[in-house]
Amino acid sequence: MLINLKVILYICFDIFRYKINLILKKNLDQKNFDKLEIINKKIIKEKKNSKKKILVASFVHQYGYIYTECLISNHLSNISNARIYGLMDQNDETTQSFFNSFQFCKNFYLAKNNLFISLFNLKKTYETFKKFKNLQDFINFSYKGIDFGKLIYDHYIRNSGDPSPDKLNFKFLYFLNETLLIYSNVKKIFEVNKFDYMVMSERQFIPSMIIFQIALSKKVKVIGRVAGPKKIGVYMYKSINQKFYADVQIDKKIINKCIKSKNYNKYIFKGIKLVKEIIYNRKRNLDPTCLYDFNISIKNKSQLINFDKNSDKFFELLNLDKKKPTCFIFSHNLLDGNLQGKSIFIYKDYLSWLRETLKFINKLDNSINWIIKEHPSNYGFSKIKTNLKKEYDSLIEENKKNIKIFPENFNREIIPKVADGVVTLGSTAGLEYSCLKIPCITSAGIFYSGNGFTIEYKSKSQYLNYLKHLSETLLIKKKKLKSDKAIINYYLIYEIMRFDHPLLFDFDITRSMNEDNFMKKIFQLNEKINLNRYNQFENYFQYQIKKNKIHFINKDKL
Repeated sequence: MLINLKVILYICFDIFRYKINLILKKNLDQKNFDKLEIINKKIIKEKKNSKKKILVASFVHQYGYIYTECLISNHLSNISNARIYGLMDQNDETTQSFFNSFQFCKNFYLAKNNLFISLFNLKKTYETFKKFKNLQDFINFSYKGIDFGKLIYDHYIRNSGDPSPDKLNFKFLYFLNETLLIYSNVKKIFEVNKFDYMVMSERQFIPSMIIFQIALSKKVKVIGRVAGPKKIGVYMYKSINQKFYADVQIDKKIINKCIKSKNYNKYIFKGIKLVKEIIYNRKRNLDPTCLYDFNISIKNKSQLINFDKNSDKFFELLNLDKKKPTCFIFSHNLLDGNLQGKSIFIYKDYLSWLRETLKFINKLDNSINWIIKEHPSNYGFSKIKTNLKKEYDSLIEENKKNIKIFPENFNREIIPKVADGVVTLGSTAGLEYSCLKIPCITSAGIFYSGNGFTIEYKSKSQYLNYLKHLSETLLIKKKKLKSDKAIINYYLIYEIMRFDHPLLFDFDITRSMNEDNFMKKIFQLNEKINLNRYNQFENYFQYQIKKNKIHFINKDKL
């Protein structure tokens, strides 16, 4: 019963923290939203005799994210002649103000931190919790067709700073209790209201992943924003089977269609140009989470060590034998999205994969140069309990001179010039370097797998065998890899399926954004709006909806 006591204390603490945050919360400048409501009238169409319903579920609490969801839902409302409803956290004045400025019909609320309900439900939750024999048993837990265990595990990692827990503790019980309460609340909303679509940009963690799965189980099509901040696309989820799909997972039929297209050479030319601009540091990585990498490289540009065409300098500085094959291992942000975008779960989290990789290469002979690169996203650095450097120091022996960490002050443009191979679990590196004809070993079941341009492992034993026989694996597989498919996949994701929206800009995606400046910029964009561009996005979106397509297609780029 000690674990129950800890949960009760944590529930009380969480309620106290929530109440304090409400008191200390910055007052909202309602004048900004009154002005936005007036401005929005020119893009909102009247809904005549509409029975269709759109639900916008927003739980990120960040101005740019909420505003973008509202824009997408308004486009969808205009296209389908549907009324818009909102779903948000209780007492979330910011989200409610954005929803009101877009004339949502009604808002639904998730009750936050009700002590009586939480404690009343805890007894029933504990009866379920104590049946789990171990952590893996918990991770595999599903409830009425909804995958609870994986989403709670992912949420725990994100919020605890522990990237690879090895046993159950009271916080898993706390999150399970919260998840069951949210499920009960949201299920009633979907049973009473028949929604045709739900707009939801962020689908990971609690409560979003719960709501996302409920919507799909109720046959509600989920419209997700792709990328951003300015250049966005739209992905349509139509089946519960897509619950772990990444929104950049391209239908293989589209890739094959582009291969046979008369514009094939154009796609290859523009695609490889885009990849090189990013890898050679001339352009920011198009993944919003990698803003950190670009900003650091620009900020410390004068301190970067550049190699030009002198790869010998790279090997000299790291004291490596140039004659040996060189393989780069790309790590991940250990706290972010461990299970999202994966249909096959070989490792329970990124840290488990990293540890097993380091332990294994440490046992191998010194015939390969192994270079491990840290992930560019800095999310969670302040609270994480470990990192690549700590893991390296604890697992790699001092005499292993052939295993190095890629120094932060090295210009990353040297990588494709010296890499004979790349290893990752599921990072974009596997796609990027495949475009440059560098063999990439990746997990199966990730967003770009199954297309014939990566060497995929479907089990731990297969993965370790690839590492053990790396030179032979690269030699045998390299000739079979289809780099043209990788280039077209890349161009589809970052160009053909995105559109520069005229009412968006490259805003700060963090919670430290200057909100007043954000609103000023939004007003400026609205004042000089190019309605033709606005309508063009809506027309492409309309084609997607009418044809019931998964992907948004920017026909300007075809």
